[in-house]
Amino acid sequence: MVMNEAWSDLRVLGELETSQVYMPFIDGLTENFLRGDLYVGILGGLTANTEFEALTGNSLSFLAPATIPYQNHVQHNMPSLAKVLEEQGYETMSMHPSGTAGWNRGTVYNYFGFDEYIHQGLFQVPFDSVRAYISDQCNYQEIIYRYENRNPNAPFFLFDVTIQNHGGYGGEPSDVEVVSMGETAAESVGDLSDIQNYLSLMKVSDEALKNLVTYFNGVEEPVIFCIFGDHQPLLRDNLYQAFFAGQNLSEREQNLRKYIVPYVIWANYDVDWKEYGSMSANYLPAALLECAGLELPPFYKFLIELQTEYPVLTKKGCLDKNGNLLDIADIWETEQIRSYRMLEYNQLYVKNYRKDIFEETR
Repeated sequence: MVMNEAWSDLRVLGELETSQVYMPFIDGLTENFLRGDLYVGILGGLTANTEFEALTGNSLSFLAPATIPYQNHVQHNMPSLAKVLEEQGYETMSMHPSGTAGWNRGTVYNYFGFDEYIHQGLFQVPFDSVRAYISDQCNYQEIIYRYENRNPNAPFFLFDVTIQNHGGYGGEPSDVEVVSMGETAAESVGDLSDIQNYLSLMKVSDEALKNLVTYFNGVEEPVIFCIFGDHQPLLRDNLYQAFFAGQNLSEREQNLRKYIVPYVIWANYDVDWKEYGSMSANYLPAALLECAGLELPPFYKFLIELQTEYPVLTKKGCLDKNGNLLDIADIWETEQIRSYRMLEYNQLYVKNYRKDIFEETR
């Protein structure tokens, strides 16, 4: 499971014509995969907030707007995808190509029950950088190393966060050039250096991703690979104006599009998965477990049912099953959302939380 820094497809904002395709591998997937829009609660930063939702199944939409759960709320052992898998015999590993202090991960991963945390100081493969950051290719080589040196007698779960595409996109040479955005030709938009550099980074990420999937496509063991973005990059106003020109979107609809990233779930064997479509990041762990054919604890079964009713729950907007745009306040007191809020409260604020609901299967 890979959360790729700032990995997004800006075509969700509007028409985008470029000098070359910047996600050819992802665009070309045809077998044994799911792809959809993942709605997140952050833009341009606060990576750990999407990580929190994707590892716990909890929603930021119930918390204060400026909160960072890794720093403000995760204060004791609590449920996570890692603990669910541990209950079913998995060995679990978290990985990030930086130090241990960022967003309090060293402590949080311990609270989440990961068996091991691999940070930059523990990498076993040679470092390789793109700009000032460890590259996705290097990161993925470390994943392969950890896979090849895992305990062969137990199933293995690895959660990885990349850093290659961290913000600060100006001043670099760009392989991908913008031809037009929306109805506006590139020469009429203004300075495009930052978006072109960003799109070039997406192409580098796509190439590294192709190499990783190609490797796992060749192993004998069944493997499921999930990649998703933490947030879109924050663009300048003139770029958003060019994207949205002529679309007749409300200001709220325009804003919500800034919080969409892709998710892809792929397997190296034949699958017959249901389509989840668009969803917010809090549903991702339950969907991944279901795709893997594993037993779901009651909380995850609840999330699967809730996703069909309210597939998107974020502070920036919610979508119901009919695609209606709502505010979280509009559904705050519905029975399902009240239950969800109580379940989240039990995990975050009760040390002796209901393990039988969140981790154990029945």
